[in-house]
Amino acid sequence: MNIETIWNNIKRHEGDIFHTIKGKPYTYRVHSDCIIVVNIKGAKIKKDCFERAIMIGTPTPTKIGKIGCWGPSYIYGTITDERILAL
Repeated sequence: MNIETIWNNIKRHEGDIFHTIKGKPYTYRVHSDCIIVVNIKGAKIKKDCFERAIMIGTPTPTKIGKIGCWGPSYIYGTITDERILAL
């Protein structure tokens, strides 16, 4: 799946509840080319971080953390959710 399809799904599900791998719920707002995790000060994740994360063969929060982006648990929780990966 390409980043534009994933990004459109991310935009479509803005405000929905997602969960980290440990089950922590979160929501986000989309602003331009990033998401802002609600209720976490300074929690911006750029579209390019999602793009780099989906390039990882089998993403995990640990592997995503190595690409140098803030919030690997949130990136993982978003890109592995069936609403985002749905075709």
